[in-house]
Amino acid sequence: MKTKLYLKMLIICILLTICSICGCTSIQNKEYVKADNENTCVHDFSVTKTKATCTSVGEYIFKCNNCNFEYRLLLEEKLAHDYIDFYVAPSCETDGYNAQLCTQCGEINIINTIPKLGHEYTQTIVEPTCTEFGYTIYSCNRCNHEYISDRVEAKGHTNKKEVHPKTCTEDGYTKLTCTVCGNIEYVDIHPHEGHKYVDTITMPNCNQVGFTTHECSVCDHTYVDEYTDQLGHDFIQQEIYDEEKDIRYIKNTCSRCKYTYISSIVINQGSSFTYSVFNQSEKTTEPDEEPNTDPVEEPIDETIDIEKINNNLVYIIDENEKKICVNVLNNFDTTNLSIVLINHTENTINQLEFNTDYSLEPNIDYSLVVTFKETVITSKQFVFVVNEEEQID
Repeated sequence: MKTKLYLKMLIICILLTICSICGCTSIQNKEYVKADNENTCVHDFSVTKTKATCTSVGEYIFKCNNCNFEYRLLLEEKLAHDYIDFYVAPSCETDGYNAQLCTQCGEINIINTIPKLGHEYTQTIVEPTCTEFGYTIYSCNRCNHEYISDRVEAKGHTNKKEVHPKTCTEDGYTKLTCTVCGNIEYVDIHPHEGHKYVDTITMPNCNQVGFTTHECSVCDHTYVDEYTDQLGHDFIQQEIYDEEKDIRYIKNTCSRCKYTYISSIVINQGSSFTYSVFNQSEKTTEPDEEPNTDPVEEPIDETIDIEKINNNLVYIIDENEKKICVNVLNNFDTTNLSIVLINHTENTINQLEFNTDYSLEPNIDYSLVVTFKETVITSKQFVFVVNEEEQID
């Protein structure tokens, strides 16, 4: 009862107080006495009550709804804080502390401070390479903080130099190979210029095609093209008679290359003799010289061996061409005749045909045997010897 009475008396006192804003004196609600100034206010108060906390007092707040005049009446002092103790551990970069926390307002009261620990680093050294700098990594064992320091410049390559001069088909360059890391670099590039050919024309002859040879003057590279057909032989015939050996034959000589062979052999009965073909090395004719077509008598070399057998057969052994042949004369009947070639080096025997050329190997011991009804008529042993020029080839 006393509290309510006190509150009513306080309100009456406030209402009789001169307004500090408008200067009027309120006698009762919505009645006023005008003050000295022209502005007057009939106060219309609203009352708000607040409770005391640990950060603010408890009070009544009277506020005029017309002029915002306000008056406060203390009811209760601030309350005490409701603290709880807590601990914050120090870290590498921040201090720790012991403190109290108010459960009502959240205020923190620090009791004492614990100094920060600082970083505890482990060092990792990264060595420099040829192209990248070296450095040291500092890593904290507690908080994983790290930083890089102590930079060391890259070493650069330790190069081995190989100079490759340019060729006709490949560029020239210098190859640098690092003996440390294996890096390869090409410098001093010189583009290739291609082949520089010198052309040589080979004209066709009787038994060889014509062509153009392109030979590089720098690298000796060669290729051949522009072929033309061979000419073939242009034979001129000469009738020749050897009086000493009583033989008559036709010698065929090419007007261009002087290649020679003998045809149309005529042998008188009872003769035994040798003769050969004249080759280019033995006799040549200048290109502008007209060949002689009249019958002539010329000596005959002993490179072809001819021997007549019973006036009906003749065998020819050509050492130059390394060939043999047994020819039949006068249309002789060879029904009961046979030719056998014996290879004494390899111990082989081969049956041969009449009027047929057979090529033989050099440096082998041969025997040529002619039989009639298994009776030996004649035999001849021979060896084709390789001359020095053939051995070189």
